[in-house]
Amino acid sequence: MFQKIKKNIINNPLKTLIIGGLLLRLSLLFLDFSFDVNSYLAWAKEALKFGLPGFYERASQERYGAVFPNYPPLAIFLFILFFQLYQLVFSVAWK
Repeated sequence: MFQKIKKNIINNPLKTLIIGGLLLRLSLLFLDFSFDVNSYLAWAKEALKFGLPGFYERASQERYGAVFPNYPPLAIFLFILFFQLYQLVFSVAWK
C-alpha cells in the first residue's frame, strides 16, 4: 500500500501539491475571516442571544464592518442557520 502511495507521489507532483494545499487550507479555515463574515457571525450570535424583536434597532456588541444590521430578515435567518452549522463543524474539527 505504501509503495503505491509513494509511487503516486513521485509520479504526480502536481496532484500532491494540490492535495497538500487543500489540506493546508482546510486546517487554517477557522482561524480568520474577513470583516463582512465576522459581521454576519456577530449578527447571528446576537439574534440567537437576544432574539429577533428589536434586532434592527440594537447596535451590535461586536464591532466589525457594520454596527447596525443592514440585511433583510431572510438573510439574518440564513446567517443564524449557518452560524449553528459553523459551531457544529468548529466543535467537531477542534476535538
